[in-house]
Amino acid sequence: MPRRRLDPVDAAFVLPVAFAGMLLIGVVAVAEQLHGGAVLAMTSVLVAATALVAEPFAAAPLAAVGWFTVAGFSHAPYGDLHATGGVHTGAVLAGVATGAACVGTLTRHIRGKLVVRASVPTTARRLTTRWGIRPSAISARRQLAGLALAAAALPLLTAALTAARPHVALVDDLLIYLLAVVGGFWPAVGAAVTASLLLNWYFTPPEHTWTIDAPANILALLLFVTVAVTVSSIVHLAARRSALANRRAAEAGTLLALARTVLGGDDTPQAILEHLAGSLGLGAELRERTGGNWVPIAV
Repeated sequence: MPRRRLDPVDAAFVLPVAFAGMLLIGVVAVAEQLHGGAVLAMTSVLVAATALVAEPFAAAPLAAVGWFTVAGFSHAPYGDLHATGGVHTGAVLAGVATGAACVGTLTRHIRGKLVVRASVPTTARRLTTRWGIRPSAISARRQLAGLALAAAALPLLTAALTAARPHVALVDDLLIYLLAVVGGFWPAVGAAVTASLLLNWYFTPPEHTWTIDAPANILALLLFVTVAVTVSSIVHLAARRSALANRRAAEAGTLLALARTVLGGDDTPQAILEHLAGSLGLGAELRERTGGNWVPIAV
């Protein structure tokens, strides 16, 4: 079997852990009144460590939420997300995340070249090891539907909650926005980050600014992103395990049918190849080397 240790860690594992770590950094920063340099250093270490072992695509949300963490807990005014005020922090975290992701991908690629594999990897396997892309168990149609739903639901929810603003608390807004976090793991991550920005702009005082006057509200937004991504990762991993179980069951059925073919006496090369081709949908040819030439025996 191919050696699994060469694969990147699934983003569905990494992002919830990283976001929970950033939430913990925020709690420590509020409790201990840490200065901006300490928050940036702690967040950079966390982003680098997680981007190093994760799929390369995880670098972008790690840098984005890391920037929000540093901007939110460094100093008053809290949650200052203006580009002019946080361009240095954003550049540092983007560089840390990108650099760690590149180093991790290159390291896995080099180690993969040194490992002798016992079987030929499938197309999905090659994509995973070469580019760090894991095929999703959720269909592309479902993911597109989730993107369309989030694109439609987020503005509608924002308009409805804005109209009901005097009667709805921030905690209720957070729960209602979770309804738009659907459609596969990556669409849900995008929807969660977008929803947090909408919550910041429309529902956290002072409204219609990128600043927040209370650290508790920043913790609430970061907790919202963490919970939304965690729920999405659980659904994503459950779908992947279900797809894997179905694939294993199909493979077991193919092997059982092949065993019955052999035990039934129909064990000629032609019969076996025809059975495998019919079961797997692949073409196959058996050749024998005779007198320095390869002679087809069964096709």
